[in-house]
Amino acid sequence: MNRTSPLVPGRRASAAHIVPMVLAAALTVILARGAGAATYYVSTSGSDTSTGAQNSPWRTIGKAAATMVSGDTAIIRGGTYAEKVTITKSGTASAPIRFQAAAGETPVIDGASVATGVYGSLWAFDGVSHVKLDGLTIKNSKGYCVSLSGNTTRVEVGNLDISNCAAAGAIWVEGSTVPSYTTIRDNKVHDNPHGGIVLWNSPGGYYLVERNRVWKNAGSGNFDGIQVGGEAAGLHHVVVRNNVAYDNGTATVGADQIDMGGHAAVHHYLMEGNDVWGVGGHIKIHGEPARYTIARFNRATGFGFNQYNRPNAAAIYNNTVYNAGHAVLFYTDYVDSGFGSSFGGMELRNNLFVGSTDYTLVVAATSGGKIDVRYSSLKLDGNMYRFGNRGIAWVPRSFNCGLAGSEGDAEFAAFQAANSPDVQEPRGKRTTAAATAIFANPSSRNYELIAGSPAVDAGVELTTTRASGDQTTTVPVVRASFFQDGYGGLVAPDQIKVGANPPVGIVSVDDANNRIVVAQPISFPSGAPVNLPYSGAAPDAGAYEFAAGISAPSLLSVDPVP
Repeated sequence: MNRTSPLVPGRRASAAHIVPMVLAAALTVILARGAGAATYYVSTSGSDTSTGAQNSPWRTIGKAAATMVSGDTAIIRGGTYAEKVTITKSGTASAPIRFQAAAGETPVIDGASVATGVYGSLWAFDGVSHVKLDGLTIKNSKGYCVSLSGNTTRVEVGNLDISNCAAAGAIWVEGSTVPSYTTIRDNKVHDNPHGGIVLWNSPGGYYLVERNRVWKNAGSGNFDGIQVGGEAAGLHHVVVRNNVAYDNGTATVGADQIDMGGHAAVHHYLMEGNDVWGVGGHIKIHGEPARYTIARFNRATGFGFNQYNRPNAAAIYNNTVYNAGHAVLFYTDYVDSGFGSSFGGMELRNNLFVGSTDYTLVVAATSGGKIDVRYSSLKLDGNMYRFGNRGIAWVPRSFNCGLAGSEGDAEFAAFQAANSPDVQEPRGKRTTAAATAIFANPSSRNYELIAGSPAVDAGVELTTTRASGDQTTTVPVVRASFFQDGYGGLVAPDQIKVGANPPVGIVSVDDANNRIVVAQPISFPSGAPVNLPYSGAAPDAGAYEFAAGISAPSLLSVDPVP
């Protein structure tokens, strides 16, 4: 069809001209849709010489991958497919390519007899965009089970069951130098010898990992259940939220349940709403340095957070850690002069640490290592502690805050004053309430707060305004990196409560200059508290708000990448 209008610009068309034009345009749209929106079928009873129609399916998924174009869908019937699939064609935003399991059926890609090589994959996305993979079981790969390499963007990997993949990660992501906006969601990743979901060196960043169940990945080679970065791998703008991770690692291999770090200049990590427990390692956040990282609303049972080695100005707030050995381990083997390894302004606020079996907080350094425990390096405020038998090991002293009654109170007060004038935990709280008086059902890992819980209204503001504002959308704050602005549409941006104003949506966060732009003009005095929305007189400690009766806000805002 000629794209140039037959009409002279500015001249009104007659009905005789309009009708043929409309019919021709409609026919063009219909033909275009028909050419790019086919549905094909794959079945173990089919043949690759067939048409791919429902009553004439193909035998291999590879045949579908080689044939399909933008807008096409492949429906994969139940049964076992022994093949390697490489996706090299892209869809578009309005017409993605889809591979999905037939309703109520379980297609299985079994790599037991498939040669992939150690760095090969049973299902590989190679520099493609706008492709969706949904509902398959992929197992027994001699390499990766699913890999995303090159500039792969806007890909969705969902509802897969993945196991026994021999390479470093069952789902392996590496190589994108452009913003990826890729989603890994609702997968079951389990019983792999190394890592589960691993995002390696992808300097373009922008990944969303959510609602996955990741368990019994052994962690050999120092890989983890969910791992973002590692060694020289650098990423940025990565969200890991609302996942369940448990029993990753073994009694002898200390794989972490979730590790977001990397020995590169990583930044803008968001870890929220995850539930972790069982055998294995910790929740880990680190980097060299890590900038503008947030860990919030996570629940950990049996172990806690591990922060180590390099400056890491993370904001760690409103997490619940129950019955850990150490709720938080601050560790370094970095030898430096003076005050040693600084945490660069890491802040822990409004966390709830209950029932540690060893020291709840530990600041530790190997022989020759030094650590900076000044408030300018590491800031603790507004956290609540229900100590176990011990208390806090804080270089060079320890404080037995687990003692009963006034003795325990005195030990906690001594810890608060130990670094004077840089006092730690100026508004921290110690409680002796039983776990059953704090949580709804701690024995089943239900850490919702109950009426009368000492954690209700026990928190403090996350930050404050640095100046007043009168009907303005720009809010200057002491620290902006407690909040996130959606990372360019990767997730929904935070809402914040500034002073007495009702909650307002964030438009952008200027971390470096500590300014937040909000969606509607508001007025506020200097020093006004700035928080996420909360119920009651103050934020609660821990991952739950009592009055709401629900989980943290992150659990309510599960939205797809656009």
